[in-house]
Formats: sequence, C-alpha cells, structure tokens
Amino acid sequence: MNGYKPERQDRAHRIWIGNTYNFCARLLFRILRRDIDCDYRLIRRALLDEIQLPSTSSTICVKLVCKLELSGCEVKQVGVHHFPRLYGRSQFFRVRSLAITFYQLLRLWVRLVVQ
Repeated sequence: MNGYKPERQDRAHRIWIGNTYNFCARLLFRILRRDIDCDYRLIRRALLDEIQLPSTSSTICVKLVCKLELSGCEVKQVGVHHFPRLYGRSQFFRVRSLAITFYQLLRLWVRLVVQ
C-alpha cells in the first residue's frame, strides 16, 4: 500500500517543488505511483527483504517504489491526510538540498535506466 496526499497543506512553493520532483521522478523512471515521497507505506516484510536498498540518500524512496513496481506486486494507493508543519523548519526545502537531491536522482537514473 502506498499513500498519496490529495490535499497538501504546505506553502505554494513547497507544493510546486514537490509536484516537480514527483513529475521528474515518474517520467525518468516510468513510475506509476501518484506520490513517490509520501511516507505512508505498508509493505509485506518478505517483499521488503527481497528488495536491496543499499542507499541512504534522498532518492531512497524513488529506488524503493521503482523496485516494488519492477517486482510485479500489486500496490494499492490510498489518500492520506497531510497536516501543516506547526514547528521547526524543513531541512529539505533549501537550494543546496534540492540541488543535491536532483543530482542524486540523475545518478540513480543513469544506474537503473541508462545502464
């Protein structure tokens, strides 16, 4: 089971960045899931044990979803509530973090698709 956020409770720039990231990842890796980075997932342990995820980079969600799709298993998508951040600041939505993430996404694409 993979979640997606039907109504994201974020500022406009964060929604735009998230939508752009999802669009690029879905296009590059031919992923059918609506929301790659939604943190709500329910995966059978046996299937998770079969999938090798040596990376701890920010592209680990793309790698996980891509490998799940390649495994041929059935994945249901469910809408989940998204609540606004009340405290603190995101470490992800900074120019440096975004640049590193897109670089890692391109490297992963070269490894998984091009080669």
